[in-house]
Amino acid sequence: MQSRARTAGAWSLAALSTAVTALTALTAIVAPSTAFAHGAPEFPISRQYNCFKNPSLPACQAAIAYGGEQAIYDWNGVNQANANGNHKAVVPDLKICAGGQEKFKGFDLARPDWPATAYSPGADGKYEYRYNATAPHRSLNWTFFLTRDGWNPAASPLRWSDLEQVQQLGPDQIVTSGKTIYTMKLTLPKRTGRHVLFSAWQRSDSTEAFYACSDVDFGGGTTPPGTPSDLKQIGQVSAAQDLPSGSTVKLRVFNGAGNDLETTAITLTAA
Repeated sequence: MQSRARTAGAWSLAALSTAVTALTALTAIVAPSTAFAHGAPEFPISRQYNCFKNPSLPACQAAIAYGGEQAIYDWNGVNQANANGNHKAVVPDLKICAGGQEKFKGFDLARPDWPATAYSPGADGKYEYRYNATAPHRSLNWTFFLTRDGWNPAASPLRWSDLEQVQQLGPDQIVTSGKTIYTMKLTLPKRTGRHVLFSAWQRSDSTEAFYACSDVDFGGGTTPPGTPSDLKQIGQVSAAQDLPSGSTVKLRVFNGAGNDLETTAITLTAA
């Protein structure tokens, strides 16, 4: 009798284990994933993708120092979950290249040394745009913005007033290669010199949208007044100890004779 009970118990446990395994597998199949990161432009290369590929670039080192390394690890997730096409509502001024996210704030730094892609049209007069989609999604549209004439890359982080919408493409205007590369052809207004091409990719199967800033150079421009062309990174300056919130930090610049040329001070708002 005990043997039968043990056998029945064993069968019950086996059946339960099988059911749990099946349920777990089913859950893994049907449960929506929110952890996927989703991509970034590879041409013209975006700030986040460039820093992922080339983190030692001076602009990328500055972005890491300002915003942290997590932005590099999550380079393909510059997004807003509830955009639903209202990009200006969910991505505020001065946080445009970060997609409005704090952890990506380093990509908003106003610097003249963000590497810019030499950008010119093809024989058809259109500009190629390629997006590396690490987790492909259905597209509602792609909206492109370009900085206006007179924009200075070293002046301040981008504001919406710096940008003008230049094109919006639907899913039928996108060529997919190998399910991971989206290629588009853009018609852009005439520009010279350095600019930023900002893209907003709106999903059709979700309210989520993805954002990216690509620095481009259309040629024929000049270096902004007062911007040195021979800047060289000499390293980072670190405090010898943790500084409390409210501390004032000063950076002083001296010439070879020891004369004080410039002093910049900032007040820390967080420890």
